[in-house]
Amino acid sequence: MKKRFHIAVFVSMVSLWACNNRPEIIIFPSLKKAALTEFGIADVVVWPDNLMIIGESIILYDPYTEWVFKIFSKEGFEYKDNLLRRGRGPDEEVNVTPFSRSYGEDAFLFQGTSSLKVAHIQYADNELNLVYRKELALPATMYNDYDFFLLNDKLCSANTYRRVTRDFRCSALGTDSVFEWGELTPLQRPKSLAPEQSFFIAKYPAVHPGGDLIAVVFQDLPILRIYDSQSGKVLHELHMADGSDNENFLESRIFDEGFITYYWNIRSTSDYIYALYRGTVMSSREDVASVVHVWKWDGTAVMSIELNRAIYSFDVTPDNKQIIASSIVDVDKLFVAEIPWD
Repeated sequence: MKKRFHIAVFVSMVSLWACNNRPEIIIFPSLKKAALTEFGIADVVVWPDNLMIIGESIILYDPYTEWVFKIFSKEGFEYKDNLLRRGRGPDEEVNVTPFSRSYGEDAFLFQGTSSLKVAHIQYADNELNLVYRKELALPATMYNDYDFFLLNDKLCSANTYRRVTRDFRCSALGTDSVFEWGELTPLQRPKSLAPEQSFFIAKYPAVHPGGDLIAVVFQDLPILRIYDSQSGKVLHELHMADGSDNENFLESRIFDEGFITYYWNIRSTSDYIYALYRGTVMSSREDVASVVHVWKWDGTAVMSIELNRAIYSFDVTPDNKQIIASSIVDVDKLFVAEIPWD
């Protein structure tokens, strides 16, 4: 009888410890709604996988057409041109990943087959041209990494299929040295895993325009981390929901129909971080989510915006006034919502 009592007390203490050590769930102080207005665009896009606002242009990445980038005007969404042909010829790329990002005010960074390129769109004589400002060769061991960003002295990837323990893999510019950087990933791999098995948690990074901060959200966990880009230390870690069910799936490596997709995309301006949030199980071919989470760069939760329809990719104007979005269901449309600050 005493033995059963002691076991019951022990189990209760362990359960209490686990509950007390669960991270605090952050509640947004403001829940707002915003209506997306749709605009028809030229029928040139098959799958608008990634949308970027670069200067006065909207750039859509399309993985299923001969041309990688479709260019539209930011005002009125007039179709301008295709840029970057797929192929092995001069000025062509065999493979371009969908994880392009803005770089400065009028340029963007994209990953080709074996290098990163920084490009901007040049308007001249009624023609558009892709002009390269720099090209950075990738170390061979990073060819299968993706979602890269540049810091002052290194290039880093947010995702890799290699076995890692920290959030990023980086390489010092001009070298082939590759090293892990940042904090330990939110969940460490079970010790029972064989060395060749990976423990993969997809994530999406955004670099502050000043280059001093990095925000990262996780597809499989409801977590935002904000990094100091010099030290590689996490300044703020916010848990936006109870992700314990997904944690169990990840640790056991047994995934069922209840596995939840949390974050899908991230964008930022000088003032705010924006991330597309789902928080439910996702089907294979559908727009991802209709909720956008907003934080300040100091980790303050600002608001959760509920849109009137789901979207797939989005960006935010630098003045924080509008969300511009795309859909893989309505591929012949773009969508605009005013950000509800009032």
